Amino acid sequence: MANKKIRTPAQERLGFVLRQNGMGGLEEQLSAENMETSICLDNLALFLRSQGKHEAAEPFLRRSLEICEKLLGADHPDTATNLTNLGVLLLEKGDLTGAEPLCRRALSIWENSPGEDPLNIATGLSNLASLLQTKGDYAGAEPLYRRVLAIWEKSFGADHPDVAMTLNNLALALCSQGNNAEAEQLYRRALAICDKSLDANHPDRMATLKNLADLLEAQGDYAAAEQLYQQLATVEPDGKS
Repeated sequence: MANKKIRTPAQERLGFVLRQNGMGGLEEQLSAENMETSICLDNLALFLRSQGKHEAAEPFLRRSLEICEKLLGADHPDTATNLTNLGVLLLEKGDLTGAEPLCRRALSIWENSPGEDPLNIATGLSNLASLLQTKGDYAGAEPLYRRVLAIWEKSFGADHPDVAMTLNNLALALCSQGNNAEAEQLYRRALAICDKSLDANHPDRMATLKNLADLLEAQGDYAAAEQLYQQLATVEPDGKS
């Protein structure tokens, strides 16, 4: 009698989710332990995540990570990418406890990999900063956002939309710590970048505009805040004004 193949918990959960979502025919194909399978699992997870099926996507990412760690090693930069994908998914699910060690480990791998792309490091820093900010650890998020800002500015220039969003995120962290003066400067700089590089109805521009208006209102500058709120009111999310 042939020995029954032992399946890992990640494989068992993946098989269950495949059958539950009408993809049971892929179970044998996705049981192979190679990088092609890992990539396929990642793509399926991204598809499920785009449909809001985070619970269904999770076992795909866990199995992909399991394969990547086995074939490439726990400290390989590609393993860090898998850790990031799973960490971000858990963050979006609200599982901060599960997401944080994954985000920290991914960042550590990238920071300690010689010649690593600084954009990957910036992504890791940004993910961890966002997680800490969500937890209410604004003091912890602030220095990470400052590092992200420095990398984006060096890589893309001072007027790139990614720079604007990092300025916005950093300003939020500063506001939460009572540093309204610097936060206002950052919001204004972010808004100036958005005005030059994004459509008036772009979600990032509108978010920055609202954050600046809220800050001005909180500081008692009601006239300036009202002007910004009026701008928001004249621009519909779908671009109709």
